[in-house]
Amino acid sequence: MFGKDYDDEREVSDDSNGNELNQPEFASENLEQVYKKSAEIGDKDENSDDSGFNFAAQDAEILAERDSARSSLIKQADKMLQASKERFQPLDVGKNVRIPINPVDRPKIGHRNLLGVVTEAIDGLYTIGTANGTLPQKFSSETDFLVNADVPECSTSFRAAIGDSSIHGKQSHKHCLCAGKCSSDRFSGFEPNYLEFYESEKYTNYMELATKLYDELFTKRSYNKYLSPVYEELGNETEAESPPLSVNFDLEYFKLFNLTWLDPRLSWKPEEFGGMQNLYVNADIAWMPDNQFGNVKSLDDIMPGAGKALKLSRNGSVQMMSVFFVEISCIIQIKNFPFDKQTCFLPIMSFSYNSNLVVTNGFVNPNTVNRLLNESGNGEWQVKQIGQRSYPFGRQQIMELVVEMKRVPNYYVYVIALPCFIITFLAIIGMFWTKNFESEQLEKLGIGLTSLVSMTVLLEMLSNSIPKTAVFPLLGIYVVCSVGIIAIACLLIMVISKKDPCKKSALEMKKLLEAENSLSTRERQLKALKEKLFQNHILLQAILQALNCIGFIVFLSHWD
Repeated sequence: MFGKDYDDEREVSDDSNGNELNQPEFASENLEQVYKKSAEIGDKDENSDDSGFNFAAQDAEILAERDSARSSLIKQADKMLQASKERFQPLDVGKNVRIPINPVDRPKIGHRNLLGVVTEAIDGLYTIGTANGTLPQKFSSETDFLVNADVPECSTSFRAAIGDSSIHGKQSHKHCLCAGKCSSDRFSGFEPNYLEFYESEKYTNYMELATKLYDELFTKRSYNKYLSPVYEELGNETEAESPPLSVNFDLEYFKLFNLTWLDPRLSWKPEEFGGMQNLYVNADIAWMPDNQFGNVKSLDDIMPGAGKALKLSRNGSVQMMSVFFVEISCIIQIKNFPFDKQTCFLPIMSFSYNSNLVVTNGFVNPNTVNRLLNESGNGEWQVKQIGQRSYPFGRQQIMELVVEMKRVPNYYVYVIALPCFIITFLAIIGMFWTKNFESEQLEKLGIGLTSLVSMTVLLEMLSNSIPKTAVFPLLGIYVVCSVGIIAIACLLIMVISKKDPCKKSALEMKKLLEAENSLSTRERQLKALKEKLFQNHILLQAILQALNCIGFIVFLSHWD
């Protein structure tokens, strides 16, 4: 197998002055001359000042250590070279070799090795020929296949040779987007070769035209991105006012805005640039309007600065796609909470220019926004409609996005309202299922008080769910009414009570039995029905349950 490839045919070591150091004896001769000069300087220094530091001796010592280190490196290099020669035996011209392919250059299902033949050997470095041409690099040692006669007389790059020898072409593959079997056959026989396209004359001509247009717009015209294209009437001009610069915020998708404005300095004639209609550049090279969102709590630009691209059109129109994450504060109407609908306004305006200089317009794309409204929201809110409107505000002009939202009430209905209804329903049954005797008064009162304690948990959940405003919400009214019904039931238990019945004597029981036998069957049935229905506890239970059910039905009637 081959190891590292070299661009040079041989290896040469240089010192800091560019002198070759392949022959160590040259460095030794130079070192002896340095020693002599250092000794002479040392003698002069000793004669001039015996107590001074001997700089010459120190320099000589430093040079000696450098020479020793250089010699050690040369010995180590020779040792490594010898080990490499022992491991990788020298090759003869005409020997077949196998070159490992780097994963970066290898196609997805291509060979792992490139087959070649040694065509030239100089100082242990070999020139390799393939079936597609000779590689310009120099390699160093071993493998099998091919002969000199199979190598054409032309030159090729390493990656091109890999792609040509691959069983599936170069770095690309066929891919059909059909979910099942391909029905269109539009990819049959299609083998894209992106590398060849970008090396083609068509692409080269396009880039030359784009470069020419770029130089014309930003270099020859002395374009200044810090200078605004906005025009303002001079004081001595009496002509009609010029139209203001229009900046359009088009909502293409949630959070995605298509920002468009006109910069006349970036217009051109397509016939002078090969018919080129559009040019794409980085956003940091051109002037951009200051139109921005107002009345926001937080604003995050997902692609700030140079990450954006501009589309320049022939008429000077500039288009930029931007993604914003906006958090705004809206005035909330909680009268019908949790069945409330809210409307939020997102103003967009220019902070530096008056309405006679810059106007802000907007558009909501119905194909990409309103069509997906049913799928939008965060689980608690559902967006019903997004519109836009414009109006003057002082010397400025404001464009607003109007977002209509509806709360999803399922959580509040199932977690707060429904348990509240059930607790009230069961509490009324427990307190008024039987007659209210004085001996059972405390037990029934305990049922009501326990229900009131349970309602406090629901009241706490409600207080954490709604904003603290002067308007009391619908859900709060319903919960308070349920608490009031249970409180009234407890009060009735305390006020309306009967004494415990006493045991009747045998004589009294005999008289009651004779009076009952004297009645006809129909009279007896009417009397029993009257005794069961027209009792205090039955009537009170029916009235309280009716109030509970009516309150729950009225509450749910606001759910649409």
